[in-house]
Amino acid sequence: MKKITTIINYCTNDYIFLKPCIDSALKISHKVIVPFCTHFHDGTEQDGALLTRSAAENPNAEFVEFDYQKDQSSRWHCNISRKIGTMVAPTDTDYFMFLDTDEIIVPELFNGWWAEQQSAPYVGYKIANYFYFRDFKYQCKDWQDSIVLVQ
Repeated sequence: MKKITTIINYCTNDYIFLKPCIDSALKISHKVIVPFCTHFHDGTEQDGALLTRSAAENPNAEFVEFDYQKDQSSRWHCNISRKIGTMVAPTDTDYFMFLDTDEIIVPELFNGWWAEQQSAPYVGYKIANYFYFRDFKYQCKDWQDSIVLVQ
């Protein structure tokens, strides 16, 4: 089976989703990497104690810190997080899955679908998801396609 490294964008505002996100990613990935910035995208410093706690509670994931760049946009910080994840990933990675912390995989469904894709010629996938676990005001009313899986 092709090897997946999952890279999870993380900030401490999403702490409540981190463990379920990592635990589900570990069931489909040979490596899980969690890049995190020293600050939120608006420049506010993150909770350092909670970042330390997050790493301690999830020893099977690799946490990688990067510095905030005040002259860069929030989109840049999301993208550099993903780039950093690919830079520290194992060299035998076949595919990268990019998740936000609040995107939790259903491993049984994913693994069944992924087994069918092993002979497919695709180099990238955009995977549908549904935010069903959030507060009602944040729940989706339809399917979204934010999860990306690329070779």
